[in-house]
Amino acid sequence: MYTQEKSTTISFFRHNKRAKENFDIYRLEYPKTGQAADYRHRFLDANSRHYDYNLQGKFFWKHLQTEQANGQLTSGYAFSQKEDSEDNPLYRLDWLGGEWADGDMERLNLLPSAREELLRCMDMDNSYFSTARTSRHSLSLDYLYDRKLPKMGWLEIKSTLNLHREDASLHYQRFGTTYYVARHAWLAEPSASVRWRPIEGDKNGTKLSVTLKYNATNSQPNLRYMLDLTDASDPLFINLGNPDLKNMRSDRLTLQLNRSHQQGRSMNTSIDYTRWHNQVAAAQTYDSKTGVRTSQWVNINGNWQTNYNLWYNVPLNKEGSISLQARLKVGYLHSADLSFEKDEERTSTCYVGTLQTSPEISFNYAPIANSLITGGVGLEKRGR
Repeated sequence: MYTQEKSTTISFFRHNKRAKENFDIYRLEYPKTGQAADYRHRFLDANSRHYDYNLQGKFFWKHLQTEQANGQLTSGYAFSQKEDSEDNPLYRLDWLGGEWADGDMERLNLLPSAREELLRCMDMDNSYFSTARTSRHSLSLDYLYDRKLPKMGWLEIKSTLNLHREDASLHYQRFGTTYYVARHAWLAEPSASVRWRPIEGDKNGTKLSVTLKYNATNSQPNLRYMLDLTDASDPLFINLGNPDLKNMRSDRLTLQLNRSHQQGRSMNTSIDYTRWHNQVAAAQTYDSKTGVRTSQWVNINGNWQTNYNLWYNVPLNKEGSISLQARLKVGYLHSADLSFEKDEERTSTCYVGTLQTSPEISFNYAPIANSLITGGVGLEKRGR
């Protein structure tokens, strides 16, 4: 039996705007170096805009459907685009002199009455305006094959390949200069799974099924991190861009078992492992004489996580209206990050392992249809 079906779906268009005002006053002194005190009375008038939309279509071809086997091929195409714009003009009200520069906290939330005065004290070096746009063309190919094995139940094989062409660009204005950075990449995200239902006559796997899954993700770093410029808007915390950041990737492997008995008992257990590659972290240096920290985004490896999950349900009466459920989750996270060691002025790679255990037990009671009374107790414990 051969059937074909074609469908096209137009998803959504979304747009939003946000505005934020922020006032601050501070005085920074340098007693060790004898530098003149740095006094600032600032006003930030931030506005942001965002929109995104996508369009997608899929083609289904069921090329095989018999009592012994099923096969289906699905191909698809999707286009998405998003844009984020930010206006962040920063005004140094202390540059107006007089009462704006005397540190009077009562004037913290006040502004000059004349627009011209406000424009005259705009800090062009630390004001920025940006527009980031990301367009993505995605091709997908899914294949499903399900076959009856001789006296060994059913075996289902799924494979998916998502291939993305992603074009990202950023226009960034600062210091009276426009900076432009663009990045174009092919991002492959494959996945595959094998599901075995070994009991004869249990095609859907409601009695017993074992599943092995693998999937990968790929993404580009934030283009803001890749700008080749120095951000010194905070004199005590200087940020540097890094045009050499690499794309990030993750790999995940999962093994799952589902088991149900005629008496109503059921169990679901799984174990998974995830590893991340080229994660982004902040490498920093500290100048003990001036108190200035300089930070730059870099790639780092060594992050991985594994989890074990168990869910077990036991009915306590023949009707099944009263049941006991037990849950257990055990997870271990191995984190790699950059931090300062004692008396060091430069961050170095550190590794931290965190073990989390979460047991839980609950009782469920359904006295009548469409009603449920439940209660239980759980515990969450973390440690290194």
